[in-house]
Amino acid sequence: MSQTSLGGRTIWGRILVVVLLLFAVAALASQIDGDLWYVRQLDMMREPTMWLSLILAIVALTAAAGQRIWLAVGFVAVALFQFVSIWPYTRLAGTDEPEQVYADADCFTALSLNVYQDNKDHQAVLDLIAAQDPDILLLMETNKRWLDAMQPALAGYPHVLSEPLENTYGLIFASRIAVDRMQTVDNTEAETPTLYSLLTHSNGGRFEFIGLHPRPPLPGQDTAARDKSILMAGMDTRLPDVLVMGDFNDVPWSHTTSQFREGGGYRDPRAGRGSFPTFPANYAFIGWPLDHAFAKNGVTIRDYSVLNNVGADHLPVMVTACVPSSAPTEPLGSPEAERGNVSKSSDEGDGKGTGVTDAAEQDAPEPDATSPSPAADRPSQDVSERYDSPAERPANTPLPDPSVSADDEAVRPERVREQMREQ
Repeated sequence: MSQTSLGGRTIWGRILVVVLLLFAVAALASQIDGDLWYVRQLDMMREPTMWLSLILAIVALTAAAGQRIWLAVGFVAVALFQFVSIWPYTRLAGTDEPEQVYADADCFTALSLNVYQDNKDHQAVLDLIAAQDPDILLLMETNKRWLDAMQPALAGYPHVLSEPLENTYGLIFASRIAVDRMQTVDNTEAETPTLYSLLTHSNGGRFEFIGLHPRPPLPGQDTAARDKSILMAGMDTRLPDVLVMGDFNDVPWSHTTSQFREGGGYRDPRAGRGSFPTFPANYAFIGWPLDHAFAKNGVTIRDYSVLNNVGADHLPVMVTACVPSSAPTEPLGSPEAERGNVSKSSDEGDGKGTGVTDAAEQDAPEPDATSPSPAADRPSQDVSERYDSPAERPANTPLPDPSVSADDEAVRPERVREQMREQ
């Protein structure tokens, strides 16, 4: 071997030593419990770091001189360390969602997308909504320009609530399913709204839909407020059956989102199937999952898909969820099968992006093409119709809920904070 070749390998070896030390320090630092922004950002890098460590282990065996074995072992050790954290989101782990939906459950679709406020390609988002035709729509990072641009799509929804903001935390909620109540609440920070809505499906089943978009960990912006917002959204629910979607600015294996899921009793359709990264949209194959959908109790997610890029920095998430009727019934099959493994995972391959499909999809009845949509047998109803006149309703005023007293509503945020202090 020439001296030049040996010298090159020595340089590569030194570079790999530095990289290995950085990876090891970052892996250990990510275990620190706290809300420091630079520590919490390390949570998001677990999966990319795992794959990169395995690649560098191979590089070490071929490019490092005299250190190849221990460098390769070191990178494999880092990869295994990160793998332990993301284990629930590998195909080796068990699934969360029940194998079959309730016998009387009816299904609907919901689309969630962070549009990226600076994105000017409104038409791509309009085309996405037209192609997917979701029953529930949640758009985030929407300002007045985005609200105006989305009017052709929103015209097809009888229930719309919007809070356009210029700080990248505006949102739009639209539903064809009958809405009993909808409101936005600044749980932990001003002008960072969380959506709460109570819906009644055409089969009489009631469920709560929550839309979430807290602030991310950034320089000078630690995650205390983000973490509280996520936990509050999960803990303070009006109904037992809940669907939560949105850009959490957090990964599913983090301490906060794990606490949200376990403490609130939520199920994640990605568990045992993969992480399904959504950010950054152009490089999602080496990215991380910031956009989520969680179901609780009677609501089951039958299909979960990450769709193609529409010019935003996040990929859209589409789910097919099912909700039982107002009269509780036993799920199809034996009780033991309710939390069984999902038998099929597939790539849609038709322009819809990456998808996972429940085994119940084959057994669930297909909707009759001649039957009306969930909103067709209900009159189109604006929020203002619940008031004596539209003039009495300020913008984004929540609908009254007959089951919730005014005193109870007034203490809602404080009650959740008290629950969090007791934990």
